[in-house]
Amino acid sequence: MTSSLEELALQYKMTEKESQIELLHQSADNFMCNTTADTIDPQEKFTKCKEIYTQIIDISSDDYLANFNLGVLYFTNYKTSSIPDFDLLHTALEYLQKAEKSDRNSSVLFNIALVETELGNIEHAMKTYQEILDLNQQYDDECIQEDIKAQNQIIYNNLALLAKNQDNMYQAIKYYKEGLMLDPKNFIFLYNISLIFIKSGKYSQAIKFLNKAILYPGEHKPNVAYKILAEAYEKLGKYDEALKTYRSLETLEGSTKDLSQKITRIENIILSDDKFSLSENEEKKTCKSIKFKDHEKDSKFSKALEAICSTDTIKFSEEEKHKELLSNIDEIKEKILDNESNMLICINPPDTSEKESDSKHYENWSQDKCNDILISQPKNKYAYFRLGCLNLATNPIKARACLKECQEIDPKFRPGDCAELIADSIINDEKNENSEALPFYEQAGKTSPEKISALVKLHRLSAFQLANDEKITEAIEELEKARKLDPKNIYILNRLGEMYMSIETPDFNIAKELISKSIKLCPSSSESYISLGRIYRK
Repeated sequence: MTSSLEELALQYKMTEKESQIELLHQSADNFMCNTTADTIDPQEKFTKCKEIYTQIIDISSDDYLANFNLGVLYFTNYKTSSIPDFDLLHTALEYLQKAEKSDRNSSVLFNIALVETELGNIEHAMKTYQEILDLNQQYDDECIQEDIKAQNQIIYNNLALLAKNQDNMYQAIKYYKEGLMLDPKNFIFLYNISLIFIKSGKYSQAIKFLNKAILYPGEHKPNVAYKILAEAYEKLGKYDEALKTYRSLETLEGSTKDLSQKITRIENIILSDDKFSLSENEEKKTCKSIKFKDHEKDSKFSKALEAICSTDTIKFSEEEKHKELLSNIDEIKEKILDNESNMLICINPPDTSEKESDSKHYENWSQDKCNDILISQPKNKYAYFRLGCLNLATNPIKARACLKECQEIDPKFRPGDCAELIADSIINDEKNENSEALPFYEQAGKTSPEKISALVKLHRLSAFQLANDEKITEAIEELEKARKLDPKNIYILNRLGEMYMSIETPDFNIAKELISKSIKLCPSSSESYISLGRIYRK
């Protein structure tokens, strides 16, 4: 019995070192709990805690808590510093990696991913996040399932943000949707998916997610979601829905000058559309409609004769005109007149003329409206141009065909815009080489010298091609030309900064100056901070 008690005492007896470490941890915990930003300067707090945890590591270099807390302290100090100090990040990563060796858990991996992101090691950060998701699947304890679910949602959000920074929108949507499987009512995920669809021109899909986001705002204000939803309805020509949405927004935030103007504009569009529809409907009441199905094409002529003979006055409704029938109008007239000389025949050919109102409203036309107009006005340049714009992101081949048709109909109609959009459609089409867009950007710049955006894209694309051929100096010259035209373009500033770091004799001062300008222009741009991080690392 005595022997058993002695063994038990030995089992729980702490060594002198362990006891010392425990006391230091308690000291650090007490200091952290009893101090706030109001009672002590954050830098003083960092220094004091660092001293305590360093003492612990001097006693036991592999102490998990000391290494973990030091890593978090250094990272927090970096985030709160007015001037980014990347040495703090590197030190944070070192301590966190030491902690990982002692205990590889989701908390330490999550903090490693955050630090890797700040350092610009995006691929490694994404890989680490994925490792956490895999690790979390192993836990089946119901007590911690809610915590794991919450952490996984944060991870999916961070993964989506990183994917967006890499311009991988497909992957970003995938991550957001995986997050929605955990919480189908997550406003942030629903809203961010809709923004991606909006930017890619997929307004119908964006509307689905925006409507869900508005239903589940949670602690977020849905005002912005209402505004974007209304604009998406406008893009699709669904003006009644747009008006309802703007009115809902007005109820939420009150009437403003900007909102009142938008509501008035939409009301005017709806009013003009109603008048147009009314005149069309009144006209159609006196019309005889003929429509041929595919299997009826062989007998179209006899059917046309039968229809024409059944009434004194005939007009084919616009949406039901058949091209082959219309091409035989003269022949039909002759045959009917030969048989029924006293019959009045009025077959109206399609109205191919453009309406004066087209030039005022075509930028708001939906895809369906453009297609309807082209049935009756097959040479309507406004409809072709609008279709080119609408399909630019989703169907670049169709967009290019529509824009070229617009050019053929009227070469003087927005020549710079047409050329630039054709070039954009080539860039958006993965089957084409980007270099094929160069002559169109050049054409846009020549025909419309005010098209600065086309010239900027020309120099950017030229620089990209030169960089691929490892002609970095020439690429820099092209980007400098682009920068003169668009000095506040963040993309150009960042790319220039990176190229100055890539030349044979890197010029880190110029690179730092360019990227610092980018950060001043857009302090929230993570890409700029990542580029700046590369400078400090080198």
